[in-house]
Amino acid sequence: MAGDNVVSMTEESSDKQQQENAAEQGGKRADAGPNRTMPSISGEVIDEKAKFPIPNWASRPPSGGHLDVSKGDQLIRKLLIDEKKAYYFGRNPQQVDFLCEHASCSRVHAVLVYHGILSRFALVDMESSHGTFIGDVRIEPLKVVFIDDGSVFRFGASSRKYTLRIKLSSSADMEDSSDRMPDEIELENKTELNTAYNRRIPALPISLEEARRKKRPRGNVAFIEEEEIINPEDVDPSIGRFRNLVTTAVISSNSKKRNTISTGKEPPKKIIRPGRDNFIAPMSSTLGGVALNAAPDLDLYGRTLPEPGQHHTIHATAHYQAAQEEDETVHKKKYVKESWPGRKPGTDFADMEVEEGQIETSISLEEAQKFLRGKDAIMEYNVNEMLEAYLEKGGNTEDAIELIANGYVATAQVANVMCDWLKTLGDDPKPAGARRKRKEKKREKQEDGKGEQQELSLEIYNGKEEAIRCVENSLATMIKKYFNADMADRIFEDGGIGIDWLPALISHRRWRSILYSLIEEHRDCLMLTFAVKLISDAGFQNEISNVSTAAQQLDIYSRVFLTTMSELLKQVKKGVDSASYNQAFEEVARVICLSEHTYTYAISILKELSRTEKGWIKGTCEAISDQLRKYIPERIYDTTSLRTAIACTAQDQMSTQVYQAILAMITKGELNPADVNIVFEAYILPRPPPIEIIRDAVFENMLIDSLFHCDGPRVAPEHRDKYVYLLAYSASVSETTTKNGTRQQLRFELDPCRSSIEKAAGTLEATDDILCELKDLMYYSRTAVAAAGILYYVQTLLLSESRLGDPPPVALVLLDHIVSLHPNLHTQAFDICCQLYDRISEESEAAEVIMERQRIVVDRFVHLLSVGFAVPILEKVTAMFSDGSIDASLVRYFAIEVLEIITPPYSPDFIALLRPLVADPTIFDNALPLAVEFLSYCTNSG
Repeated sequence: MAGDNVVSMTEESSDKQQQENAAEQGGKRADAGPNRTMPSISGEVIDEKAKFPIPNWASRPPSGGHLDVSKGDQLIRKLLIDEKKAYYFGRNPQQVDFLCEHASCSRVHAVLVYHGILSRFALVDMESSHGTFIGDVRIEPLKVVFIDDGSVFRFGASSRKYTLRIKLSSSADMEDSSDRMPDEIELENKTELNTAYNRRIPALPISLEEARRKKRPRGNVAFIEEEEIINPEDVDPSIGRFRNLVTTAVISSNSKKRNTISTGKEPPKKIIRPGRDNFIAPMSSTLGGVALNAAPDLDLYGRTLPEPGQHHTIHATAHYQAAQEEDETVHKKKYVKESWPGRKPGTDFADMEVEEGQIETSISLEEAQKFLRGKDAIMEYNVNEMLEAYLEKGGNTEDAIELIANGYVATAQVANVMCDWLKTLGDDPKPAGARRKRKEKKREKQEDGKGEQQELSLEIYNGKEEAIRCVENSLATMIKKYFNADMADRIFEDGGIGIDWLPALISHRRWRSILYSLIEEHRDCLMLTFAVKLISDAGFQNEISNVSTAAQQLDIYSRVFLTTMSELLKQVKKGVDSASYNQAFEEVARVICLSEHTYTYAISILKELSRTEKGWIKGTCEAISDQLRKYIPERIYDTTSLRTAIACTAQDQMSTQVYQAILAMITKGELNPADVNIVFEAYILPRPPPIEIIRDAVFENMLIDSLFHCDGPRVAPEHRDKYVYLLAYSASVSETTTKNGTRQQLRFELDPCRSSIEKAAGTLEATDDILCELKDLMYYSRTAVAAAGILYYVQTLLLSESRLGDPPPVALVLLDHIVSLHPNLHTQAFDICCQLYDRISEESEAAEVIMERQRIVVDRFVHLLSVGFAVPILEKVTAMFSDGSIDASLVRYFAIEVLEIITPPYSPDFIALLRPLVADPTIFDNALPLAVEFLSYCTNSG
């Protein structure tokens, strides 16, 4: 990606000469910016700035105006705009004042003009290709738009933002200016002029090293480079005019130091921080033992004298000369607020460069002694280094031992003792306060109106676990706060320290969760990526399903995908509508739908499994593929295109018309007779397209809706046979692939299936009383696809808003009959019952009438349970009872019906769901023999 750095152009003498010549020849104003032009291919001169001539009202802005250039939340540069009437921005360095190198910027993108009468800046877009934006609003080309102080604008798609800053003069200064002497005004004007010249020093092509080689070396004075401060007036307005002109000189007052040049001995170098020394008074105007520091607590790096205590330092300020050019590759601008007290330095001392080499810090005897005297110094990581330095400087071993012993307070050891005490004292039970059991609700007894007292839940306090949890939480907070991805990568690339502990760390679940949270924030960190790979190799891939980084590595993502799919296949046997299945499917959907490439990879694997496997695994893979398409309905066009592309092979090139017809109908969600006719003609050929093209759940549901909807529009007779044919074809024709890759489609069951669908649809459409046709409908429902159509008719009949009152009994009979014949339709029948129960509960009828209608739905629940749909039914009833959407008497009725039709043995899942209902005293009493027998069996079976 091209960068969008903004570089301020300097005003050199040659540029000014060219501006004057251009002004004389072309009649343009010299102060309208550099009038450099560029030749075109044909030889003609193209002047982009001629699109907008500088108006007569333009004038020079007041001093102090500038633009703050920021990227994100960081200020990266300040552009001065107080010397010319207009400033041009763009990519052509020969025609603009400020260069914008982003690819979306034009050669001359925009111009900033100052209106002398209105005292306001105006921004004009020079017909740029990608526009100029004030905030998020794009301005019109060649139109003057005035902006105020603090306005933010940007060019094209560049992420650099320009904030206008105008230094307003106060009224008090204006009043005082009339009373001031001419000499004072002249002095101030000269000061501002010198300040403006010195601001341009960083742009001069003179390196700092060249300038220093020209000067006589002075060993007793060390000039050091201060970090340039932006907006120093935020600290003290009195120093605003001297910005960027301050450097620090450390001058020795020791006569011995002045003779070091003749002796040739190099004095030791030391880092001094005058902002943090107690004896230094920042912002003082005197010399001697103090420093003139514009920003307190800034880190100053310089050369010091040989030994502490033998001399004192004198700090003074000095101006940069024009030859002392700052090296911008090393220099780094900062806000004063970023260097204010309390900010942690972001630059390592070892990486700072001063003069000819790096600063070599030496540890003095006093520093080592102060360190060893510190609190718990023996527990510090660099105690060996400091102890060695202390002994090398002449320290005594006994004194070092005494210093360490006197400073030892055993903080870590005391913490260990406290943890042991918590472990020892953590066996006593501690009441949970006023919290009561949430599982048992307070219910009043009907006979005496007395409430049942609930027991206080007692939580056992475990001191060991509490201590471990406290320490882990504290460490986790510190790790998240101070983790540095760049430093971690440097340690990782070195291959030395810091890597051996990773395998031991990932064996603990707590620290694995910390790694997951860190890699979500630092996705480009190599060390964290390696840690995720180790976690996957260790067998914990099921925990990293929500980590997007895993999707970038094929081996890790494959393990995650296979783990989640294995768990989903285990839950299929409990029922596709069980809570555990829904939870497992949500996990699979989150893993697969993480991005487009993960979806493509997973769907390809599922399709391959459906081709190679048989039985329930094949059907489950197909069902999961269809459910994933419903999981992202906004991408139905893309998922259908991918499904069609996977179904076709190089040997089976489907017609473009068929492909477009299928996509159009599925995307719109409705069938078109013309598109249906195109698909029908393709599938009556001897070599039809793959069966997978029309064996689409969305397409099949639309065909069933058009043929079996109770109140929907009827299909025209001339198109009805085509709809029936395609539905029967997708449901009955089987397709196999030979060894040489040739497809074979078997149509033995096509005609019987087609006949059942046509008769069932015709019967339901021709009669108003389906009770008379009940026998025929029950016969037609033996075919699975005809049963699905009849069940859809029952659904539209029972849930129709125009039909009120009791549910039609004939519809319930058909529902029970279809459920008994076709296990694959249990989920659809269960959804119909749940919707019917909710619809009845919302009716405005008497409570007795509503409960009687709800009991009819409960009978359907019992029938579904009896044919094998047990776990979803029990979970639904339990959830309804917990939510209060079903009365206790209906739950008792349901439980009694279930207890009468079941016999041992029972599965653990069945016992876990039914036992709480039977054991609830608000539902059953102890006198019911069936309940007592079931509970005794559960108790004996453990």
